[in-house]
Amino acid sequence: MAELKAHWRGADIRSRRVHMANEIFVQHPQCSVAMSSIRTMAANCKAEKRGDSMLVLAGSGAGKTYLADRIQQLMPRDDSGEISKVRSVMFKIPPAPTQRGLASELLRALGDPKPKGTAADMLDRIGTLLRHVETEIIFIDDVQDIPERRGQKGVLQLGNWIRDLIDKSKCLVVLLGTPSAAEVVTTNAQLRRRSMKHLRIEYFSMDKAEDIRCFLRFLSELDKALPLAELSKLDESTMAWRIYCATNGVMSVINKLVTEAVCVAVEHKREALTSDDFERALENLFGSHLKTVNPFGKKIEPRPITAVGEMFHNWHDSSNPALPPLDKAA
Repeated sequence: MAELKAHWRGADIRSRRVHMANEIFVQHPQCSVAMSSIRTMAANCKAEKRGDSMLVLAGSGAGKTYLADRIQQLMPRDDSGEISKVRSVMFKIPPAPTQRGLASELLRALGDPKPKGTAADMLDRIGTLLRHVETEIIFIDDVQDIPERRGQKGVLQLGNWIRDLIDKSKCLVVLLGTPSAAEVVTTNAQLRRRSMKHLRIEYFSMDKAEDIRCFLRFLSELDKALPLAELSKLDESTMAWRIYCATNGVMSVINKLVTEAVCVAVEHKREALTSDDFERALENLFGSHLKTVNPFGKKIEPRPITAVGEMFHNWHDSSNPALPPLDKAA
């Protein structure tokens, strides 16, 4: 491992940041399971020429958009031929979601610059276009925005549109959202039948022995992948606990914190991360007001920053903090 990492010694900050942004794909194990399930289901849809759907639920920052982005990187758009190939496509729920609005967003994502027509007309065009560009996976992000912004009737109408998209597309439709997105599926019997597989990407936890082992394995793999010439022992118990307290186990925050800590370390000519690097990185990212609770501070007993008014209060689902957590998917 030392030999593999040695070439980073003396590298500039920019090249290291580019590497961390584009080349490191250390994932939560549940994210890996979801990725495998999505690709398997998509292959089945393609072989059997039928549509299918699954629901992927995760709290803010847990990695659902990262999951979709990674699959799109593995299934890149190909514009080399006369007709572009768009094997995977993603669009977000628009600010004022309607059936026509969803159709417009998907057409734009597929490359139609000026989608026009009724919702039904556009859905027909979508079905034809998806076949021409050989799409296998459609990601719909921020599905929790449907129940947030529409009443019960609107949720049903948009659920019906997604149902029709599944049938017309003949490919896999992956619904991404925070836990409140489940309402779109569970309140629509026909969509529920088409989206029976639900997966959950949890935040990392240090509550149980298996949770701790999972987090330490992740930190160990992340340490090996970092663009530093030496290992930082991120999976050492005290360091792991401090990282957990500083991030609440949120994947996106862990990635931001570690990226900033690498930059701080390189500024100080270090090739391994220290608590001092993390302490400064956390304050660089989120503000000096964290000095009194910074888990990496030398005179501070580290604890999760979850008290009322602190960074991670009610973070489990910012769109619906009163919603009870769902059971983990098998």
